[in-house]
Amino acid sequence: MRVLRVVALVAPLLLIGEVGHAADKFVWDGTGGGQGSKCTAYVFHMEVVIDNGRAVGRWQQKGRDERKFDLPVKADGTFEGEVPISNGNTVYVKGKAGNPPTIVTDGYCSWGGPMKKE
Repeated sequence: MRVLRVVALVAPLLLIGEVGHAADKFVWDGTGGGQGSKCTAYVFHMEVVIDNGRAVGRWQQKGRDERKFDLPVKADGTFEGEVPISNGNTVYVKGKAGNPPTIVTDGYCSWGGPMKKE
């Protein structure tokens, strides 16, 4: 009977811990680099949340459509994949969970780096 009382008292506290969990969001803001001379003039904003084995995020080049990704995180903390953009082109997203996480994208331009906690 005592065990049941303890379980009845502790179970709600365990649920509160789960419901209250919110993963940290990390951001990166900067300019592009890489392939073309126009890339350094492009301004980007990126966000990522790494939680439950997934890297979920988005980026947006100023004046362009927002792009989203949802990639699995491997056991070593890395994640990577292709994100479709306009005209059948893709941007390759690669990153690593950590403190701070890093993310780099490569496509028509390259951008990214260490992220900051928001």
